[in-house]
Amino acid sequence: SAGNVSFVQAVSNLMNILLGVGLLSLPAALTKSGWIGLAFIPMIALVTCYTGQALVECSTTVAAARQQQGDQNVSAADIGYEQVAKAAFGSWGKACVSATIYAELFGICSLFFVIMGDNLHHLLASTFGRTPAFYMLVAAGAMIPTVWLPDLKALSYLGFLGVSATAAVTLTVLGTFLTGSYAAGAATTMVNAASLPLMIGGITFCFSGHGIFPSVKASMKEPEQFPQALRLSFFLTAITCSLVAALGYAMYGTAVRDIVTFNLPRGYLSLLVSCLILVSPWAKFAVSAEPVAIAIDRVTARIPNNVPAMASRLVIRTGLALAMLAAARFCPFLSLLMALIGSFLTVNVSLIYPAVLHLKIHQGNLSAWRRFLDYLGVV
Repeated sequence: SAGNVSFVQAVSNLMNILLGVGLLSLPAALTKSGWIGLAFIPMIALVTCYTGQALVECSTTVAAARQQQGDQNVSAADIGYEQVAKAAFGSWGKACVSATIYAELFGICSLFFVIMGDNLHHLLASTFGRTPAFYMLVAAGAMIPTVWLPDLKALSYLGFLGVSATAAVTLTVLGTFLTGSYAAGAATTMVNAASLPLMIGGITFCFSGHGIFPSVKASMKEPEQFPQALRLSFFLTAITCSLVAALGYAMYGTAVRDIVTFNLPRGYLSLLVSCLILVSPWAKFAVSAEPVAIAIDRVTARIPNNVPAMASRLVIRTGLALAMLAAARFCPFLSLLMALIGSFLTVNVSLIYPAVLHLKIHQGNLSAWRRFLDYLGVV
């Protein structure tokens, strides 16, 4: 659906990618680092925003090089993460980046089923009983149909719902703090160096999405506005993450649960928040799964068949979603899974790979400051 998404819709998609799942687990992440972890949120936001822009610059440079070689039909909007990797390091580079991106997105989408199952269990188990695994299947009935939507423009409306729900939950956490509806004197620590790396992985998870950025850029009416959309999205995300992490940890300290809203007092407000939390993974699922589905589309397109395009699209996306659901059955520990994805796959996709590609493609043409930022991303 290249060329039909507005600036506001692109920001909505980007915010939907960045906000949501990791945000409400940040207070729990602070239990691993102490208050010192707050300092890493703006730092990681700046570096990951820079690597996102660096990746966009690489796509522009690769497109210009191909135009000089005679391919006048290509534009920067056509050059995604994998094409940049191939231009920098050949086929093996593309294979390495592709495998990491798709593994990360597959893991994140599987995590959405875990989150939905846990939230539905928290919301309904006292009335209807059942296990989180049962509610995970219920969640799948609502999430899987979203992958049948035709394009990113349609998905942007889900993005708006996801961002709105996350904003409402954030305001609820703020309201709980301001009204004092919590037990004061929660135990906190200043520094916990032993588990600080897990905290960093959890923060990085909140600023991931680089594997999807090229798809969002390619879908815009004016792809040249993508850097501005990216900066605005990261700025708003950093503010929201810092606020929720600080308030949640201040209110509940080391007793904070994997999702901070589970600590809220029981009542109508808690019920409303639990319902709102369900919107975010539901709205993010199709956007996050789309790049993996597109990659499968490319592979199946090489196989001769008489299957109508729409039928093939539905079968591939439904099968992929079911595979993600199956993987989710083996991921019961939410905060640890987030930290592991952030510490390994997300760090590679969001920090290391873009910086390395930027250094390789623009070698000799970068200022000392830009080289420093790239090396900072690698480190």
